[in-house]
Amino acid sequence: MATNPSPAGPPKLSNLYYLRATGTAKACSMCGKETTSCLANKEVTDFLYTCTSHLSDPGFARPAPSSSSPSPATSAPLSSSASPALQSEVEKVKKEYEEKAKAKKDGEKDKEGKDSSGWIASSLKTGYSAVSSLATTSASTLFPPPPPVTPSASELARLAAKDAKVWVLNRDVFRMRTDAARKKWQAAEAKQRMKGLSFPSAPRGTVGGAPKPPGV
Repeated sequence: MATNPSPAGPPKLSNLYYLRATGTAKACSMCGKETTSCLANKEVTDFLYTCTSHLSDPGFARPAPSSSSPSPATSAPLSSSASPALQSEVEKVKKEYEEKAKAKKDGEKDKEGKDSSGWIASSLKTGYSAVSSLATTSASTLFPPPPPVTPSASELARLAAKDAKVWVLNRDVFRMRTDAARKKWQAAEAKQRMKGLSFPSAPRGTVGGAPKPPGV
């Protein structure tokens, strides 16, 4: 009984998938929603459609170590916005104080101006001293910047997945892919063997091979 030679064996899959965009949307392998994002190996012998939102789930896949996606780095502390605000407030107080002192000085009589000149000078000196002290006080001391926020694991995964193009499937997900590839190969092999089987043809003529009587 002749049979066609069977394939060498089920395909060997490598756990390295490339994110590609397709022209036709198909059901996501995880949630069933239509998507045009597809993960396929280099030889395109295995592929699966998936929503990009699933790529941030480490239980499904993670960026390959050689992926060109930037690794998330700890954010630097934000520069305090209190410095310009503080400077503006200082200038405002200084201007108001100068205008008040000038108006008071102009409204005084010559004698009263002479008598109060010492008080004005002392007040100006005290006011300028306070303004100068306030201006030279570090804004970071008055308004310390908030401590740097440590990103959560989900945030790190989202940042890593943002620009990644090469992915490694989760161990369990990849096992499912290899099992599916093996079953597909087994079905194709069984179909090929069925085509190669040769069955005997059905007998022709009368049963037992007895000659027909004359005239019949």
